Amino acid sequence: MEFRVDRTEFADAVGRAARALPGRTPVPVLGGLLLEAGAGRLAVTGFDFEAAVRVKADAEVTTPGRALVPGRGSPASTCAFVRSGAVVSGLR
Repeated sequence: MEFRVDRTEFADAVGRAARALPGRTPVPVLGGLLLEAGAGRLAVTGFDFEAAVRVKADAEVTTPGRALVPGRGSPASTCAFVRSGAVVSGLR
């Protein structure tokens, strides 16, 4: 997965989706955010067993894909590596 996104939009999407994550969970996957890049859009999804939040942001997608990233602490830590229009790469 490879995309280019505005830092402010990315931070907003991550922050809003992270609100859906449970504080503590015995199921580790529920502590993550799902990033999906494709068709000029980046979708960030946070979920637990009762609710889901999906936020979309405009993105320049070079290689579509999906990745599950740690959700807690993400608003600050994800913005640290995404600097105004940085390219984010990962596994498909």
